[in-house]
Amino acid sequence: MGGNDWKVSGRLQLAGNTQTVSFLLKILTEGESISLSGSADVKLTDFKVDPPTAVFGTIKTGDEMTINIKMKLNPIN
Repeated sequence: MGGNDWKVSGRLQLAGNTQTVSFLLKILTEGESISLSGSADVKLTDFKVDPPTAVFGTIKTGDEMTINIKMKLNPIN
């Protein structure tokens, strides 16, 4: 990782279950603003959530999902 790449962690709550999740973020300065973007992969079963199904269980999704973050922080003047 370079100087603008950060590994951060935070608590994520899904369906009433909380886990610590690590995100890889890219931090860029744009004038007086700061932009953050990144993602984290989580498993639904880690939060005690069954992966969704449809048509009486004949169509299933995977256990993994990606959470994307995109923020722009501006100073208050």
